[in-house]
Amino acid sequence: MTDTDTSGTVVVGVDGSGGDAGIVDWAADEAARRRAPLVVLYAYAWGVPLPMAFAAGKEVTDPAVARARARHPGLAVQGLEVLGHAVTALADASKRASLLVLGAKGASAGRFGSVVERVMAHAGCPVVVLSGGREPRRGPVVVWVDTADGARPVLDFALAVAGGHGVPVQVVQARPGDGAGLARLMTECAEAYPQVPVTLEEVSGTVAAALLDRAGAATLVVVGTPAGHHLGRVAREVVDGAPAVAVVPVPASTRSSTR
Repeated sequence: MTDTDTSGTVVVGVDGSGGDAGIVDWAADEAARRRAPLVVLYAYAWGVPLPMAFAAGKEVTDPAVARARARHPGLAVQGLEVLGHAVTALADASKRASLLVLGAKGASAGRFGSVVERVMAHAGCPVVVLSGGREPRRGPVVVWVDTADGARPVLDFALAVAGGHGVPVQVVQARPGDGAGLARLMTECAEAYPQVPVTLEEVSGTVAAALLDRAGAATLVVVGTPAGHHLGRVAREVVDGAPAVAVVPVPASTRSSTR
């Protein structure tokens, strides 16, 4: 694929590792639910002769594209081989995509490699990061919001995912919190998804620990982080420990703080 336009698509980053299959399956399922095209992206570095680099990239994307098409025959799927650093290629694709899906890596102190962490910090759309080999769960979508301020995009994303998967949303907030304000916002957001049950739970102790306790059975754990910045403390702890997590960038215009 030579056209680099990823507008409105679900983009899945692949690298030819053994964990690609499960990540591609999840991304294809999500693209089918959203009725959005799927783009399978592979970035190849400078320094390798272009014909060789392109051929190597096709060896990675072609099987992934075939796998996604076989899983969802009606789904529009394309491979995209990009010359450049993986962080730049994935971050650029995220500026136009509706969702970016990545696999967890073990190249850093945590489970997430430096590429994934840097992409999440600069992404222009929600980023889902999955542990390779993890079977999908049918539990709730668990979402953390700091305050009602800036929570709208995070809640909207969680409700949309839950609606597509047919599961409830469980909102987690530290005690004491802005319970009244958040409850009002939850009511407003839920009007667009009347079929999705939503509960609010105030927890004692650290929010990250509460989210990780629920992560094993959850379809997805959703957290917000300030757009264009490094991950906040809670988001960082959750992405280091949860097997399936989505990081939603929160624009500065919609938040007062996202820790």
